Amino acid sequence: HVMRDMLSTITGSAIKWDDDAKHYANEFVTTLDENWNSDNMHIIAFVHRKGSGVKKQVINCDMVAISDLPAPSDAVVGDVTGDGVVDIADVNAIINMMLGKVEAVPAADLNGDGNVDISDVNAVINLMLGKVTDR
Repeated sequence: HVMRDMLSTITGSAIKWDDDAKHYANEFVTTLDENWNSDNMHIIAFVHRKGSGVKKQVINCDMVAISDLPAPSDAVVGDVTGDGVVDIADVNAIINMMLGKVEAVPAADLNGDGNVDISDVNAVINLMLGKVTDR
């Protein structure tokens, strides 16, 4: 048993609650090292209370084998509009989401901080320019 990666911050990531759908979901993206055997790997998630020390009591935990996860989609990082390319239309879509003109979609949160904001616009522009971004 070896921890290969931690996808949230060291202190955890806030749960993103959807009041309309009455559920919560956080999305994390990583790339497995080609030398790792994913058939022997699992993802483990912990839900803990806010606070520090013993106040961070774990209140729920779950584990799933990577081999049991659905196949990844063919989505292109930065393709907010879903047309298969990263272009100015994606920048415009994120700006419209920021302005509240259209509902934000998960693909628009390129930096994974839970907000659709100017940093996501910058990330799409960097992708268009061929610059490497963190995601």
